[in-house]
Amino acid sequence: MQAVPLTPGFERVQAIGVTLMGLLLIGVINNGMILSQIPAFWQLVVKGSILLAAVLYDEVRRQRRDDT
Repeated sequence: MQAVPLTPGFERVQAIGVTLMGLLLIGVINNGMILSQIPAFWQLVVKGSILLAAVLYDEVRRQRRDDT
């Protein structure tokens, strides 16, 4: 996940789109876990793991981009 730039342009539109897609994904997963009656503790574990994986993926992607 990345911060939304304050300057107008394609990067801002792309960042907003990625943010909204992430929110939608977390919402769908949350709804599915509620409907499946998964305990609240495990719901937090799953959502935290997804968030951690997204941050790690973004960091690795940025490092690779900066190396080239």
